[in-house]
Amino acid sequence: MNNKFIFRNNINNNISTSIEFEGNKKIYIVKSTFDKDSFFELEKEYNGYLWYSEFRPIFLQLKKIDNFDYMQLKIEYLDGKKANYKNGLSKNYNRILLVINHYNKITKRNYALSSQYPLHGDLSLDNVIFNKNQVFLIDWQYFTNTETCSGFDILNLIYEQLYFELNNNIFKLNKKTLNNLVNLLNFVFDNSMVDQYFKYDPLQKIRKYINDNNKIIWNNQAYKLPVTKFNNKQVGFIDNYTKTHVN
Repeated sequence: MNNKFIFRNNINNNISTSIEFEGNKKIYIVKSTFDKDSFFELEKEYNGYLWYSEFRPIFLQLKKIDNFDYMQLKIEYLDGKKANYKNGLSKNYNRILLVINHYNKITKRNYALSSQYPLHGDLSLDNVIFNKNQVFLIDWQYFTNTETCSGFDILNLIYEQLYFELNNNIFKLNKKTLNNLVNLLNFVFDNSMVDQYFKYDPLQKIRKYINDNNKIIWNNQAYKLPVTKFNNKQVGFIDNYTKTHVN
């Protein structure tokens, strides 16, 4: 068996990512680091995939070699395609619904078993693999399973897509975009997918949640989340509009 690797360095956190082949077939994603400060991130990602594998079985292996300060996470390669997350809310509307329904199904099952909700922490279309109508969530490095309030990840996905649709230009908001936003919010609140705490001023509240938990959950890297890039004027306008249109 001839295995080969293609390497891609992650310059943000000293973690190298590679793809392992068996012949011409991709079989594993391999993440590794010699940086002790990055061990915690790989361990969190392993725990996230381990939790997710209860619903979607997936091969995982976490290996640590103390003598060399080395850690490696091996994840089964998932076949499929990613959506273009930069297309935004309207063009990706149906894919967003697929992800929301999938996410809600697995998190509600977890809550029934433990009275806690998991947190992906970066539920983005860029972290989803689509294979026909199947959905696979990837990149669990911000995972935590101690939340009692549901829906942050779903709202993060919705507002991330709104951000990319606007391309940071509030003047691009039109009736179609606003209707799509309101329809998605009504859908998730009417079906109890998101805690009622978030119903009024949802964008402001998820941004506050990020700010309050930046160190604990995101290791002070929350600035990478697109929802943090809205300015206060934009947040106020969007939340005021949805306040008068969401059921």
